[in-house]
Amino acid sequence: MKRFVYCAIILIASTIFLSCTHVDAHDSAISGDTNRDMRVSESELTSSILAYLNSSTDRPALNELRESARIHAHYPRTITDDSPDRKEITIYQPIKRVAVLSSYSAEALRTLNATDRIVGVSDTIIDGCPVFMPELMDLPSVGKSFTPDIERILVLKPDTVLAYATSCPPEKLEDKLHDDVTVIRLGFEKPEFMIEDFEKLGHLLEEEARADEIIDFYGGYMDIISERVAGLSDEEKPRVYLEGWSNYHTCDSDSSFHEICSLAGGRNIASDIQAPASQVDPEWVIEQNPDIIVKYIGTAQGSGYEEDDPESMKAIREEVVSRPEPSGVTAVQNEDVHCIAIQLISKPRYIIGIAYMARWLHPDLFPDLDPEAMNAEYLERFHGMPYRGVYVYPQES
Repeated sequence: MKRFVYCAIILIASTIFLSCTHVDAHDSAISGDTNRDMRVSESELTSSILAYLNSSTDRPALNELRESARIHAHYPRTITDDSPDRKEITIYQPIKRVAVLSSYSAEALRTLNATDRIVGVSDTIIDGCPVFMPELMDLPSVGKSFTPDIERILVLKPDTVLAYATSCPPEKLEDKLHDDVTVIRLGFEKPEFMIEDFEKLGHLLEEEARADEIIDFYGGYMDIISERVAGLSDEEKPRVYLEGWSNYHTCDSDSSFHEICSLAGGRNIASDIQAPASQVDPEWVIEQNPDIIVKYIGTAQGSGYEEDDPESMKAIREEVVSRPEPSGVTAVQNEDVHCIAIQLISKPRYIIGIAYMARWLHPDLFPDLDPEAMNAEYLERFHGMPYRGVYVYPQES
């Protein structure tokens, strides 16, 4: 008889592990965790299987048994987040209900095939991504990204909130949420941390294979670019003036724009600048005499997936080249002035921004690199979306 029970346990356990799927429950209690230590031990799982076999009064439902087996096999899961304190985050059961404050994280979630777990999004996502992320437009708003509405979040009963790495401090978010809501701060902003962030989120979501796909996508193109610029001397690297939204607001060495410029084989003339808020004078730009000027354009200024008319970006470039002060610098004289959408210098599409920069900085080294085709591949392969949008100006013929 004992041998029969053991065989039955093995048979049912095998069936459970093979059929582990997401369930709809969002109760914070961990299925099968009878001693409330946030884990499902082997003995607890065995007891649950025996209770199921014996049809006892406290017999678990089959979906609960599957969930217990899944948790026993795969949890807890731990990462270190991107917050200033580099906080260790541990989850003890599958993530099922996510409130998303960061548009960067929303894009990452869809890359990982996990938008079905999103239950609420910030106004930033609703207002800024109606064409790019239409499936999120009917979800409830949880307020602004940096000043979320805590009441709205709690009504949705999320188990997880995805926030920006540094914005919206804990006293405005974590400290106001229930203890069973985990706040995960991942940047998905700087190239330096992008691969790590996908590894971390893929691990937490049990989507490691999908994370490996996007990481391989990055790595394949980055290897090509890195190999070709590796042997360049400083003199062979063009000097670049990087400009932000406002005139003469540049980007120092702590910015993602600087990192993209460096990876593409350029020298940021403001890498060591100490100016407040990186604001510079026209005279400083004249003195530096950059070889190339690249200005990033925000979504509201007429760039990205939501935009289909290049006129706004064209007008911004024309304003840059018509400024009287730097009219004599090399970049303006050679008409080597470019505009690029902010989506390509931060967020998960950073590799496309590097490719465009590499083409502009070293056209002879990258005649075969096609950033537009890379962007189309990214959109279609990882988001199921057709290529569209305005990303650079002048546009390559």
